[in-house]
Amino acid sequence: MSSPPLRILVATRGRPIELDRMIRSISDAPPGSCLVVIENGSTKLSTETVEAAATPLESRYLRLPSGNKSAALNVALATANDDDLIVFFDDDVEVHARTLHAYVEAARRSGPNHYFGGPVAVEYEDRPPDWLLPHLPSSARGCSAEELRAAGPNGTFLGANWAAWARELKATDGFDPGLGPGGSTGATGQERDMQRKLRALGSRGVVVDDAIVRHQVPRSSCTPAWCLRRHHRNAIGEGLQGDAGNGASLFGAPLWQWSRLLHAARVWMTSRFKGRPERFEGSMAWTRERGRLRGLRLRRGRTR
Repeated sequence: MSSPPLRILVATRGRPIELDRMIRSISDAPPGSCLVVIENGSTKLSTETVEAAATPLESRYLRLPSGNKSAALNVALATANDDDLIVFFDDDVEVHARTLHAYVEAARRSGPNHYFGGPVAVEYEDRPPDWLLPHLPSSARGCSAEELRAAGPNGTFLGANWAAWARELKATDGFDPGLGPGGSTGATGQERDMQRKLRALGSRGVVVDDAIVRHQVPRSSCTPAWCLRRHHRNAIGEGLQGDAGNGASLFGAPLWQWSRLLHAARVWMTSRFKGRPERFEGSMAWTRERGRLRGLRLRRGRTR
């Protein structure tokens, strides 16, 4: 199979410094590659930011008035040709020199009915305490190729660094505007949801070891309070996208979830008399089950 045309999609919102750094990190792209930056819900970024960046890429700037990342990605995806390989990067990563070539080579080897993802390394503005590190979400903790491979062909790649064929992405109903930044549900997971849709169409994940990006993690994204908020949003997404089963329900959620919530409440109460790490773990258990309950109840409302 010949090398596919490469189209890089980046949704951004009012972060010109981070975006400029990301674009400048793309120092070596396959011939014919195109960068599409779509700003959503902000007026802080101008088209000159994209045009002024030192990059050999053909660049295109789009703008969506509403602050919704999923809707922005859908608009940008509509500009792609069916044969394009779409690479998704976050606006606050730095792209390693081999990454784009590694994606093209993997796509040429694997062909259609596959989607791709690579490792995400992290660089902390201020390293969080050791007791908090295991509880950070993958976006703030990083993810190695070994961890991605352990998840198997049904694994989910981080939204900061993955790729898929345009034709297969368009065969779904698009990114869910209810998920992700600006979404109506408050849940994360628009990339996880899209990759689930791709698998439902017969696609399988391929880990690309050399497709590496480095995520710049600010101090504000490494605090216990931020971590709890993020886990709450992740859990809403899990509830929305999970299987509620066919058992009895109460107030729009299955009884087993209410049981989990009560157990988490007991863990949280008991942890109040322990050390800080234990208190945090208790708070996280309570936070996650509350989020999962909300997601399950939202799921029922969305599927009526």
